[in-house]
Amino acid sequence: QHKNTLNKANAVLEIDLKETKRQNIAAAQDIQSLKTSLEESGEKIRAGEGIIKTNLAQAQAQAKEWQLKLETMKHTGDTQKTALLER
Repeated sequence: QHKNTLNKANAVLEIDLKETKRQNIAAAQDIQSLKTSLEESGEKIRAGEGIIKTNLAQAQAQAKEWQLKLETMKHTGDTQKTALLER
């Protein structure tokens, strides 16, 4: 009787152990999937940062170009004003 009870308990423990192993494998697969997803997200973020830096550099270059044009126009206007005043 005692041995039979132990055998039943052992069988239940083996079933629990198998289920625990199955759950651990599933959890490990989920973790790996999340890790892969995070790595892919990181790559996308880094690519986005590169695009932003490029766009920023282009915008800064354009702003400098416009600033130079404005200064040239101002200088031209000042020169024309001076010429008119001297007449």
